Amino acid sequence: MPRDALFSMQYLIPLLYENNVKYRIILSSDFKWETYKNFNMIFIGAFKNLKALSILTDKLNVKYDNDDFSITLDNGKRARTYTSMFLSGKNIDYTLVSKLPGTNDNVIYLFISDNDIGCIEAVRRFTEADSIKSFEKNILKDADYFRALYIGEGINRTSVTFNLIDFMPIRDSALVNFWHY
Repeated sequence: MPRDALFSMQYLIPLLYENNVKYRIILSSDFKWETYKNFNMIFIGAFKNLKALSILTDKLNVKYDNDDFSITLDNGKRARTYTSMFLSGKNIDYTLVSKLPGTNDNVIYLFISDNDIGCIEAVRRFTEADSIKSFEKNILKDADYFRALYIGEGINRTSVTFNLIDFMPIRDSALVNFWHY
């Protein structure tokens, strides 16, 4: 996690503790692929802090432009670009949430945005039992892995609205080649 992800930890750490999950927090700048290969991983933070993990967004056909805060999603048929806006009093933040397979039967979760609003709200929703049950039943359905994009509007680090605008299940056929170029 990058330093700005601390605000999301208030939702995640109690869930890990409640389920007796041992965890270690590391900064994205200290990330080593050896660590990833042996453990499940949760990344919470900004696109600009992905560092070596940007390989994962590449595999998801997600491109990020630091200059204009835009995210481009490609589903193989068409690409769409979404641009975050940071205005005085109101911010619009796009957040990528994804669950991916690892290489050793481990799992990778991504919560990535431009601003804390998106990451904080995404982590909050994905750690609440009712919210995750609804997501699994109504959105995820029979897929184990996915790529989802949310739009969040808020002020400072407080979300006012947070809505799913793009969802792509990652099915078995895509998983076969996920770690191959």
